[in-house]
Amino acid sequence: MAQYRAALPEWVRDGEAQQLTGLSQATLARERKKPDTLLVWKSAGGLRYERRSVLAFNEARTIRRRR
Repeated sequence: MAQYRAALPEWVRDGEAQQLTGLSQATLARERKKPDTLLVWKSAGGLRYERRSVLAFNEARTIRRRR
């Protein structure tokens, strides 16, 4: 598994980030603009998201507070 993850690119394009998160382009852009977002992105050479930050973002979204 570690070798598989090492072979994946560090930065993903907008479309792949949408697939990984299940969010639309507009929602992903809105999340990106929040000051406390976990998403790490860059726009030089086209919009890219750091894969680890996208996965951390997903993890944070799935954690629910117990009542």
